[in-house]
Amino acid sequence: ANQEADNLIDKISKGDMSSLKELYKQFGGLSMSIALNMLGDRLEAEEVTQDVFSKIWRNSDRFDPRKSSPKAWVCLLTRRASIDRLRMLTRRPDLNESRRSKLEVVDFEHLSSVDVADTAHFASVEECMSRIRPDYRECIRLAYLHGLDHAEIATKLDLPLGTVKTFIRRGLEKLREVLRNGKK
Repeated sequence: ANQEADNLIDKISKGDMSSLKELYKQFGGLSMSIALNMLGDRLEAEEVTQDVFSKIWRNSDRFDPRKSSPKAWVCLLTRRASIDRLRMLTRRPDLNESRRSKLEVVDFEHLSSVDVADTAHFASVEECMSRIRPDYRECIRLAYLHGLDHAEIATKLDLPLGTVKTFIRRGLEKLREVLRNGKK
């Protein structure tokens, strides 16, 4: 399946629109799911997914199958686009308070310092995530992949709010260390 998707991206780089449509059939749902989990808004997630596949169309020549799979590339692009969309949404003055508080959980300063977007590929981040403590990992996943705020995570895991904040902060610090050193 990866070879087939690699071939699709190669054809896209040569201007083959039908290959882009086929790649969308394979990974459009995945992209939408990631964006929806991060943004919590269907229309925003649809915009992100559209942006991702537009970017694939424009930048397919940059894809390197030695560094990542097409699936991992789509996931990474979706994650980046979702983070960019979250940043844009938090700057909008018309954003209501409940939505703004849901977005507060994304600590952009920590996230960018981890350089998740610049790692070799999404799979390496997953591998690095497996190297941090399970309680840290769970809090980070709930925050960044499922879009829960700190209070929601505390309720879901039956932990004090301060503990959740500490686990996320320490988990991101450990993840940064793992990404930099490749060590546990």
